[in-house]
Amino acid sequence: MKKTGLFVIAGVAVVTLLGLVFIAATFEAPEGGTTTVVLAPPVQPTVTESNTPARGTSPSNNSILPEIRIQPQTEPAVAAG
Repeated sequence: MKKTGLFVIAGVAVVTLLGLVFIAATFEAPEGGTTTVVLAPPVQPTVTESNTPARGTSPSNNSILPEIRIQPQTEPAVAAG
């Protein structure tokens, strides 16, 4: 690459950098600051006693997530060959 090409690339980089410095120096924050809106958490339904059998006494029983049990995988049959 010729030296003039490098000078052009360096010139564009310097002008871009000076432009960003100018924008940063003249930037004014909006008046009044920022406003944060805090949403109320959703209302959870009350837990009613039902006739379901107890699954244990672990603390995870209070979870609203479904109980998932991972079944062991069987080895696939190998074809005789």
